[in-house]
Amino acid sequence: MSFATDRSVEITISGKVVGVDFRNWAQRTATRLALGGWVRNNTDQTVSIAAEGPIDAVDSFIELIRRGPEGATVEGLDVREMPEAHGYAGFQVEY
Repeated sequence: MSFATDRSVEITISGKVVGVDFRNWAQRTATRLALGGWVRNNTDQTVSIAAEGPIDAVDSFIELIRRGPEGATVEGLDVREMPEAHGYAGFQVEY
């Protein structure tokens, strides 16, 4: 990120978020918003996301994540601001 209008966050999502296509949905959503980053399932049945891009796009992404895809139930959402961007090229699903 090189503009003051960019935002970089790490998000942890809990609830019914594993086994409901959450990662692929998050990737499609982030790509549509032109965000960089990644998404992965964690061993504790949460999902972690790193996302960066224009502030408005990141804000929109967080609101969409709060609802999740059909079949998911988001019970918790922890958003942590990151002090620096990583310069992700695209948005990847990590396995």
